[in-house]
Amino acid sequence: MQLNKYKWALRLQLLHLFLCIVWNAIGVYQINNGIQPIGPTASLTAILILNVLVVTLVALIKRHFEKSYIALSTLPALAAVMTIAGAFTQAPTMWPAEVWRWSGVMVNLIGVLGFIIALATWFKPTENSWPD
Repeated sequence: MQLNKYKWALRLQLLHLFLCIVWNAIGVYQINNGIQPIGPTASLTAILILNVLVVTLVALIKRHFEKSYIALSTLPALAAVMTIAGAFTQAPTMWPAEVWRWSGVMVNLIGVLGFIIALATWFKPTENSWPD
């Protein structure tokens, strides 16, 4: 079953997306209360998109659409890479404290790691892939 094959990759990807949802929800709450958000961006739209990604990734794996799962996995992975890069290129004042900048990097490294494991799993040869 595909779900077992991609178990660790999907777990990390879902953890990453969940943490991003929480991060954005906290940021939206802080903005609504006039407090600087914990990161440079916070959006209800992002929360909606992240939830759609969660449902779609799980559905693609359960339906054995391996190529579509890998293709869709590139979106949160690219966003994570851009966010990590932003942590080192944007002004430190975009975060209320240095700990939040590094927390964001750690959250997004989880997503990158999940994608790397998904790719490695996809390219991993199976028992029947080599001729005898």
